[in-house]
Amino acid sequence: MNGKKHLSKQFNPGVEPLVAKYLEYRNRVELFEKKENKTKSEGDTIAFCRQKLDEVEAALFPPVHVVKKVLAAWQLLHRVGEEMILLMEKEELGGYGLRLHLEVKMSMLPDAQKEDWSIRIAESMKQTAEVDCNPEQVEHVRHLFKNIYRAINAIVDNSFWDLWANRLLALCYIVLLIGITGLFLWDMAQNTCLTPLKILMLGTIGGLLSGIVTGERETFPKGHFWMPTAYYILARPTLGALAALVTFWMIESQFLVRIDPPLSEDVSAFNCVSANKEKRPLLIESARLSGPTSETIPATKQRAEQGAPQEKGSVDLSVVTLTAKEGKQHYLYLLVLLFAGFAGDKLLKYIADRVTTKLMAKAEKTKEAK
Repeated sequence: MNGKKHLSKQFNPGVEPLVAKYLEYRNRVELFEKKENKTKSEGDTIAFCRQKLDEVEAALFPPVHVVKKVLAAWQLLHRVGEEMILLMEKEELGGYGLRLHLEVKMSMLPDAQKEDWSIRIAESMKQTAEVDCNPEQVEHVRHLFKNIYRAINAIVDNSFWDLWANRLLALCYIVLLIGITGLFLWDMAQNTCLTPLKILMLGTIGGLLSGIVTGERETFPKGHFWMPTAYYILARPTLGALAALVTFWMIESQFLVRIDPPLSEDVSAFNCVSANKEKRPLLIESARLSGPTSETIPATKQRAEQGAPQEKGSVDLSVVTLTAKEGKQHYLYLLVLLFAGFAGDKLLKYIADRVTTKLMAKAEKTKEAK
């Protein structure tokens, strides 16, 4: 199939540069094939390039309804480009050295390696520029340029793989986020009670948001795809849901964090609405084991007044007090639970460290008393 037939096919814009590079390399290989007096080594290199180009064509132009293998096509084209360096003449090597020198400077190689290779490239270009340069020196320069170019291509391939994998994972997070957010809003429209399911869904939403924002930090080793993908998709929402639930228990028990003023039974936004739309007392169904009620609020306020005055957002050694406008505490609950899901892994580690520290301190005091 000629190049015009290839270009007549429909491609998405991201594949068009790959097709152009394939056609360019194929034309260059055809020119090398027409060269007379080829050595056996050059013939083997041309055959290798032709084989890889056939594999690229199979990856880019598969049968109908088959997905294109873009990642494989790029890496195969890189192998072709590296091998074609071995077919360059002495004069062409000099010009290619300038381009390779610039690519080394712009690459993500370590600085020490950039400096060393830049020096080697400059020395090699001087050798090829000499009139009395022998074929052995030219062959040495060819292989040196080939290996340097392969190292640069390896970084490009790894970066392209990481970018593709992370974007795919972010897309999965977005789809799950839309679905769970819709389910949460539908559940809130049916019943405004803060149930355990709503707490878990809020934490899951926070965990998915964290995955979208910080997904670039996740790694996908080549050769392993489904295992890390399933791990991240399950781990982040699970940690977020667990962190939201633990945070809710902390608020209710006033351990490390509390919300002031506490919720009361007359908060309409948290009242459970029955089928006949009659208001019932506040229920935090099954999840709220022991929260403040209208009977305990006066005693709580009295104890707060007797103690030292606390400012908004104050920190009393181990308890962080979050203040909200009277009657708007439920919004602060939702916000705190969402943030807890967003920072699920860090929050759970922080809580575990604080609990361990307190237990150790208590054990030391008990030991000293004895």
